[in-house]
Amino acid sequence: MSDVRGRGFRELLRVETALQRFFQALGTFTPPTERVETMDALGRVLAADVRSEMDLPPFDRAAMDGYAVIAENTFGGSPTNPVLLEITGKVGIGEPATIEGVPGTAIAIVTGAPMPTKADAVLMLEYARPGPRSTLEVVRAVSPGENISRRGEDVQRDSVVLRKGTVLRPHDIGVLAGIGRTHVDVIRPPIVSVISTGDELAVHGEHLKPGQIYDMNRPVVIGLIREMGCVPLNLGVAADDERTIALKVEEALERSDVVLISAGTSVGEKDLVPTVVNRAGAPGLVVHGVAIRPGAPTGLAVVKQKPIVLLPGFPVSAIVAFEAFVRPLLTRMLGARPLPPPRMKAKMLRRVPSHGGLRTYVRVKLSRLGDEYVAEPIRASGASMISTIVRADGIVIIPEEKEGIEEGETVEVSLLRPVE
Repeated sequence: MSDVRGRGFRELLRVETALQRFFQALGTFTPPTERVETMDALGRVLAADVRSEMDLPPFDRAAMDGYAVIAENTFGGSPTNPVLLEITGKVGIGEPATIEGVPGTAIAIVTGAPMPTKADAVLMLEYARPGPRSTLEVVRAVSPGENISRRGEDVQRDSVVLRKGTVLRPHDIGVLAGIGRTHVDVIRPPIVSVISTGDELAVHGEHLKPGQIYDMNRPVVIGLIREMGCVPLNLGVAADDERTIALKVEEALERSDVVLISAGTSVGEKDLVPTVVNRAGAPGLVVHGVAIRPGAPTGLAVVKQKPIVLLPGFPVSAIVAFEAFVRPLLTRMLGARPLPPPRMKAKMLRRVPSHGGLRTYVRVKLSRLGDEYVAEPIRASGASMISTIVRADGIVIIPEEKEGIEEGETVEVSLLRPVE
């Protein structure tokens, strides 16, 4: 791809087209896997389906405190005409049932305890009254199977419990523990190098010199990577110098699976990153310039069979580009099923124009008006102003083919934070 410095972008690719070209250049990808302890697998992505090697529960058990009975023996029992049963023993939780149900008898049992053989129901304590000597009075009949949790009722042996690509949540860890899985195969998360470029950038903790600003993109991008369950590799700031940037890129390619570089990606005289990346190896840049606003100077490259994403220098542009291109890339590399962000409907409070042919990302503030939510576009919307996305509750995306959003139009808002 030729140098566009000083000339501008000849074309801006739609997001879908850019991703297709990017993934085609990357070719097939088989995520590496590793085995981890189940208790350490929270947030990890399953590398294979998990089948249960046991029934859960592994035995029939009482679902209530009461008495294990043969249901037929309770038929006809009522408060005015109770059925009398002899209590012949009891079964506690965590111990085998060594006694069996016999016609005319009842066995005291607690929730979770194994059912005695031949007993086919549990009479709740509420429906039993003390009788003379070792007996009880049944004041309500039970039916076969009532108040019993059957073997395999929760999970059946050889059934698929969790599918490949599942991001493991706490309840998933619970079911894995329940079926006795001490270890599980998961995708090894990609290591993602993060580099910022720019002579004007100061490292946090340094005193700002005239003309300098603190680097915001690196902390934001590192946080987004961590949120996705990937491993960030912080490679710091590179000055606007081809050799310095090239050394950083070389290190990143050696030490990580993905390289993210922010700033220096556009068409100005000091936008050196595209040139450096193209020199690093073939095919180099496969996309440079995309039809999104903000974020048009985004670049997508492949070097040494590793993906490199060139993020714009303005913080909001970098965040938008991350969501549009890095999130789908890392989701693919994690082998995970993509989870859409939480969304809600709202009415736009005022008209928002869009730029023809560009996918536009509008930051909005949400509030409740009566029984519905309304979205107020944040007026100061410069891509360099990170406060605009900090103040925003969500993002409204205007598709490339749509000419803005009208006042009062219902829109879908991708939430950035919970809304009261």
